[in-house]
Amino acid sequence: MTGAVILGCSGLEDAAEQWAEDMEPVPPPAHLAEIVGVWQNSAVTLIIHSDGLVEHERHAEGLNRSFNAPILEWSDDHFTAGIGPIRQVFHIDVPPARLEGVWTMSINEDVLTRQE
Repeated sequence: MTGAVILGCSGLEDAAEQWAEDMEPVPPPAHLAEIVGVWQNSAVTLIIHSDGLVEHERHAEGLNRSFNAPILEWSDDHFTAGIGPIRQVFHIDVPPARLEGVWTMSINEDVLTRQE
């Protein structure tokens, strides 16, 4: 019985090591450098850090949700952030663009403006 407990703990150590590797943030690729910054609308605040961390808050209909995690992977149309099995995909519907002097983009169907 003791051997089973030791094996079980060893499995937990392996899982913890894998989670630690998964938590290494991945900075945005050079062609998406404009995505870094503080983006907002009336219900959402999205902060994308140059080191690959993301902070996401949504305040709507009396519900407040927040998600802060390292970004684990990037593609041209989305990025994924999370820790261990808890993941969130952020779909880049419209990439950052400067329109009439204001940076805007759409993530997960939310139109956001970058705060300067």
